Amino acid sequence: MEEVEVAELNAKINNQITNEKDAAIESVKTATNAAVTAATESVKTATNAAVTAATESVKTATNAAVTAAVTKIETKATDLTDSPEFIEKVNTAARALFDAHLQSPEFQKMVSEHVKVTLEAEIYKLAGEVGHKSVAAETNNVQNQQQHQQLGL
Repeated sequence: MEEVEVAELNAKINNQITNEKDAAIESVKTATNAAVTAATESVKTATNAAVTAATESVKTATNAAVTAAVTKIETKATDLTDSPEFIEKVNTAARALFDAHLQSPEFQKMVSEHVKVTLEAEIYKLAGEVGHKSVAAETNNVQNQQQHQQLGL
């Protein structure tokens, strides 16, 4: 019987060891998972903070560089546009465009139409004045003739 008791006792001890080992393994797994989760969150937080800081730094540097470049371009553009050579080139180009416009068939046609309309209006105006004078003179002649007839002349 001693052997049976030893075997049972041995089985109980082995079972107890297995249970404690399984519990220890579960405890280590839980602790490891908690540590990994905490470490992951810490890394995420640190990474996000680093990315945000780097992004802001790049934005600030980019804005400063763009502002400096725009200021430099504006200064050069002002210097260029204020130069006598630039003003002369612009005036020459503008004059060439204007001269080309004056020589264009569209502009010539527009001027011809305007002159024609203006001359026609002047002709009608003068014809009206002459016609008015002729009518007035004729009316005057008729009145004179009537007066002569009335007077027996």
